Amino acid sequence: MKILLCGELNLVKISAEYLQERGDFPVILIPQKKGQKQNGWGKDFFVWETDELTQEASHNLTRNTDLVILVYPYTQCEAVEDLLASPYLTGKFIILVNSYHVYGTPRILPVQEDSLASPAEERGWKELIIEDKLKFYSYKTHFSPIILRTGEMYGPGVEGWISRSIRNVLEDKEITLWEKGEGIFDLLYVQDFLRALERVIEDRDKLRQETINIASGRATPLKTIARKILSLAHKEENRIKFSHLPPPFPQVTLSPSKARILLSWTPRYSAEKGIQLTFNSMEKSPGGTGKLT
Repeated sequence: MKILLCGELNLVKISAEYLQERGDFPVILIPQKKGQKQNGWGKDFFVWETDELTQEASHNLTRNTDLVILVYPYTQCEAVEDLLASPYLTGKFIILVNSYHVYGTPRILPVQEDSLASPAEERGWKELIIEDKLKFYSYKTHFSPIILRTGEMYGPGVEGWISRSIRNVLEDKEITLWEKGEGIFDLLYVQDFLRALERVIEDRDKLRQETINIASGRATPLKTIARKILSLAHKEENRIKFSHLPPPFPQVTLSPSKARILLSWTPRYSAEKGIQLTFNSMEKSPGGTGKLT
């Protein structure tokens, strides 16, 4: 089976390497930015440059693929639409990985998949627009869409608030918290996400048109995360800096009930374990986001 992976570069690479290691997915097709090299990548990987990817070239990418996976593609709305408009997608599957941002700030938590999506900031609106385009082109071109909405993904190799906070501590800088650190994350360790993605690929015939939350369903306070990072670095809590502004992301937890039922999936990594693994990996690669092992 040939898989076309597009989206956020780090997660595309992590997902590709994971799927290749599983052995059931022999060829991965990966659009990458110009200048990126194939260092350490297997012989079954094919790399395209996407800086000036025309609609025709985008369509040709889908001609010989069996499955398309879009991972956090919210910064590439136009490129995503060009891809979705491909006539070669008929009869195929597209898995879209979005995040909790699409829900905004719902009143009832944890939020279910059928709750009204009402984004509260730019990323959420872009994700919702891509979901709408996915559904539109699925009816027009007759492909099968599957939408995953994740919690706050983190881990070695993943760029985000947790990796930035760890990097700040390792560089002897402060961690920024908002509104006295009362904000929360529904944390999702990257290895748990990859297990869920693999399960979706395997069971895709049963999951046509489904939207599934991939999350823990548990709220972890930002202050707890910051204290854990500082503890791992053997530093005092005076490294925390408070901002009076609200957090630049929604305060939301996602119900994982549907994932348990349809995928027989639950997260294996606690927040404490995941943060420790991320910290240990980043400590070995100063300045970077670490490497998933």
